[in-house]
Amino acid sequence: MTPQGPIPHPPLLRQAPAGRHYALGIAVLAVLALASLAIGSRAVPPGQVLAAMFDFDPGNDLHLIVRELRLPRTLLAVFAGAALGLAGAVMQAVTRNPLAEPGLLGVNSGAAIAVVLGASALGLTQMAQYVWFGFLGAGLAGVAVFLLGRAHESGTDPVRLVLAGAGISVLLGAAASLVILNSALEVLDLFRNWGAGALEGRGRAVALTMGVTLVLGGGAGPGAGAGAERHGAGT
Repeated sequence: MTPQGPIPHPPLLRQAPAGRHYALGIAVLAVLALASLAIGSRAVPPGQVLAAMFDFDPGNDLHLIVRELRLPRTLLAVFAGAALGLAGAVMQAVTRNPLAEPGLLGVNSGAAIAVVLGASALGLTQMAQYVWFGFLGAGLAGVAVFLLGRAHESGTDPVRLVLAGAGISVLLGAAASLVILNSALEVLDLFRNWGAGALEGRGRAVALTMGVTLVLGGGAGPGAGAGAERHGAGT
């Protein structure tokens, strides 16, 4: 029997360079950001939007709308989207699951219960106040899940992390619901806006806080993901 040569494979589709994808994404983001500055209860022509950005006139009402109201909200939306993407990438590296997201490891639930407690017990109503409780709660929940995932093990098992995250999420979610049911209606409204990601009334201070946090997280995120890989199940 004559040995056969290697079976030829069909030619692979040529993939576009990654840089082209990035450029397309940035272009789409720029168009959407411009639209968010121009579209609203009062439409602003694109020319006035650009003038407000590069030739600001304090006496022009349209310029004030763009610079003082819509620009902070637009920046905050961009920062929030980037932060979610970064968090998802870190979670995927930690759990080795391409579908992982912050809620999988109890981070969302930790932030929620901390915000609810801050609003209910301390009467915090401003985003610039209770956002720090959100950061603290998210961090503590993440640490708790990580410790549970390493319990009685020399390394971190992605499956144990997911199971620990699911348990922590259910526990903290139930606790947040209990606090809300026994609090004033204002706490429910605040939590509803928090959970929905409402941008209404968010000013420069909130956008600045989010931007600084994103920069810090962007620097620490890749290192955290790499560290989790080194200390994972394969070590």
